Amino acid sequence: MKLNKIQAVMPLGRGTRIENKPFVRIDGRELFLYGYEILTELFDNVLIVCRNDVFGILKDYKIKNVISENKNIGPVGGIYEGAKNLKSEYVFVAGCDMPFLNSRVIEFLCSLVEGDGIVPVHENGNLEPLHSIYRREKMIEVIEKIGDERRISKVIEKMNVRFIPAGELRVYDKELLTFRNINTMDDVAWMEDYLNKIKSEPKAGLGTTSWMDMKFNMQYDPSSDVAERQSRSDTCLRGETSQPHGSVSGDDQPFRRLNLNEKSFKILEKLKGIEGVKAIEFNTEAGKITIIDLGVNSKLEDKIPETVGISVAESSMGGLGRVSIKNNRIFVDMEKEPAVAALSCQLAGWGMEINGKKALGSGPARIPAKKPSGLIDRIGYHEISEKSALILETEILPDEKTCKRILEETNSDELIIAAFRDKSMAGLINVIARVVEVGLYRLDRVGYNVNKVISARGNAPIPRITEDIMFTSNDAIIYGGIVEIKVNDWDENLTEKAVSLSSRVYGKTFKSLFQEARGDFYRIDPEIFAPAELTVTDVAGNREYHTGRVNDEILRKIL
Repeated sequence: MKLNKIQAVMPLGRGTRIENKPFVRIDGRELFLYGYEILTELFDNVLIVCRNDVFGILKDYKIKNVISENKNIGPVGGIYEGAKNLKSEYVFVAGCDMPFLNSRVIEFLCSLVEGDGIVPVHENGNLEPLHSIYRREKMIEVIEKIGDERRISKVIEKMNVRFIPAGELRVYDKELLTFRNINTMDDVAWMEDYLNKIKSEPKAGLGTTSWMDMKFNMQYDPSSDVAERQSRSDTCLRGETSQPHGSVSGDDQPFRRLNLNEKSFKILEKLKGIEGVKAIEFNTEAGKITIIDLGVNSKLEDKIPETVGISVAESSMGGLGRVSIKNNRIFVDMEKEPAVAALSCQLAGWGMEINGKKALGSGPARIPAKKPSGLIDRIGYHEISEKSALILETEILPDEKTCKRILEETNSDELIIAAFRDKSMAGLINVIARVVEVGLYRLDRVGYNVNKVISARGNAPIPRITEDIMFTSNDAIIYGGIVEIKVNDWDENLTEKAVSLSSRVYGKTFKSLFQEARGDFYRIDPEIFAPAELTVTDVAGNREYHTGRVNDEILRKIL
């Protein structure tokens, strides 16, 4: 099968750990030829871009399409020269040290490509930029703008590419050998052993040991039938992200490039200069840091404007939610991408230590940092950004070491942190504003695919400000939180499980539960972490479900 509208580029690098790596002979042939041969079976035009000093050598291999590049900036230079010398709308870029390129994986990626391209991303957040597809003209434009940038990740940041979790490709390549590259002599030895094993143990019905036939047999998973592969093809990528569980986003529209970190960054930057808000700025070798101190070093009674707390709460959702306060209740509205807003951003899912003291991080910085990775991948939205925004619940301001670590884990150049104590006005507003997040997190825990949630809104009362505010703010959600969601397909068996009333410890204040657990948060019955009431409107089934109730008895104690 020859792929239309897409041509291929293979940059031939020098190699830092193996001298002249592309020409290392493994099992009787040069390393680069393994992948090159696969590409020629798939694409009408495969262009090799090499250094000037090996241009002549490649003539001995009777390779027609070869050009040399003189930018000397690694793969970026090779991709740039290749893109300029091709005419297709898109280019598939493959590393010269990837001998196990899988034709079915490549065909699948090509069938999904749109926008500025498609890039596989692993569970740990690592990208596969040299096993990706890019819009040719956009790639040229970006590289010319950023100059002699060697990091391809920085090029990708400037493009509206789509990220597909690498795990989704296992249906075609069970071991994901397509991404395996050869970097060291130990890798060379492993590959030789692997090839010998494949040749000595041919699968039933294998009548030849040619490289192409070996590729087919060792990577094709016969248990992955046509229907399953078609299902993955139909649902794996919608916009920027694949949908785990084979679902689509709530409104059945493609995910956009949401730029959540940039949006939250701008929201928090506007807080600088407001009375009661202290901004601390400094530079590190990893990048620029801005810390917005929202009461870490202030007293409980020192109030900052409610508008500041609201802005922080909205930034914690990546700008996807709106927060308002009226009649002593906090209202939250997530009209679009509620699963991303609540669980990929607002959830306080990034635990860390600062000088031995625990802190909890929320906000869109969790997405590139993959905190926690399982949840981020389950929601399926990924992004990389030069700027990252983190909301930090802490008793101590983050030091330079902590900020540097956050920059590295988010792979960003600039970081803004809004920091507050739980016993502060900003902390109170942000905790109560998690009422919808608590509801969606509960749904995720009971097994519902939250990507089916189209929109969500909720509200909860604001308790009196006392020294017990950490406890009473939780009570406000557990016993007074009201959440309404619209979904595309509801499982009615989950209805009663979705509210706090289902917990065996329902009726006890959060402070008493905390004391019974001897201060160990994780010993508290997890079913109590849910809103008091839930209303579900199933758009697909044209039905409405309601469960739970507000507990006025407990609310009277805290309001």
